[in-house]
Amino acid sequence: MKINIILPFKRMTGGIRVVYIYANYLVEQGHDVVCYVPMISYKGKGQSALYRLKASLGNTIKKEQWFDQKFSLKLVPYINDKFIRKADVTIATAWQTAYDVARFSAQKGRKFYFIQDYEIFNGDKEQVEASYDLPLHLITVTNGLKETLAQFTSKPIDVVYNGLSDEEYIIGDKPQEKSPSLVMMYHESEHKRTQDGLAIIKRLKAKYPNLEVNIFGRRIPEKLPEAYRVAVNPERSVILDMYRQSDIYLFTSDIESWGLPIVEAMANKCAVIGRNRGALSELGNPNNAVIVESLEDIEGAVVSLIEEPERLQNLQEAAYQTVKSLHWRHSCQQFEGLLRED
Repeated sequence: MKINIILPFKRMTGGIRVVYIYANYLVEQGHDVVCYVPMISYKGKGQSALYRLKASLGNTIKKEQWFDQKFSLKLVPYINDKFIRKADVTIATAWQTAYDVARFSAQKGRKFYFIQDYEIFNGDKEQVEASYDLPLHLITVTNGLKETLAQFTSKPIDVVYNGLSDEEYIIGDKPQEKSPSLVMMYHESEHKRTQDGLAIIKRLKAKYPNLEVNIFGRRIPEKLPEAYRVAVNPERSVILDMYRQSDIYLFTSDIESWGLPIVEAMANKCAVIGRNRGALSELGNPNNAVIVESLEDIEGAVVSLIEEPERLQNLQEAAYQTVKSLHWRHSCQQFEGLLRED
């Protein structure tokens, strides 16, 4: 099949990484895949003209080398039918791209909308919600998000869980006789509540001076304490190493549809502490994670696990057992099957 994938941008994010994983798999199966990126950036919620200019320059001139892509990545002035080739399948990957794909001619093939989040944090609420009822086949990543989308359309919605690759799973046991340690992803979006997480970590560090802190993020514009191990835009191997050196993963998001770090942490025997969001709401239970009611409860939950090492170890092992059946190979096969069947 000839498959077009319409991206809002090409910078490193969890959502773009998921799309790239599917694109690579489809190429490996013999499909002809082209991912299109607009030179003129889509406008997001609350973005200034300067931000959009920088985003457009990032789309146009910045070389992205964070992913070993097997597909073609093509820049076009903006997303429009005349710049997109004829194909058997065309896939929208964000709410803005959904409107453009819906307007494409029939020559662009069967039309899909791959939804990885309820994107009201990055667009007008009414526009985002109306995009779910456009004449596109909907695929999403969790049953929880499917329930949200079903409020705005009567169309069928398919669910394909994100997976993990073999190298993302820890091998063997984690060392137990060491200082307590935790890991958190830094994210600038307000709904990720990173600043609340940093405040929690600061209080924990005061209580446990030997606490080891690992923080990674695509961008970290503020200076964090020198005692923390901080990785900015790191290689995957560095992130995996942080998980494997940490006992606990702090999950602070207000809004999350899946949250790749949740399952990555579980696959590396980190006990995840967070609210009932994203993958934690799909896979989490009292035996494999600590699910709290509010952010204020996270600090106490960390203290409890530090003081109860046996419980911590049991949670870590149960978390690993929960996610060990998730694999990108299975997810990709299911995703490809949906593209063929429509």
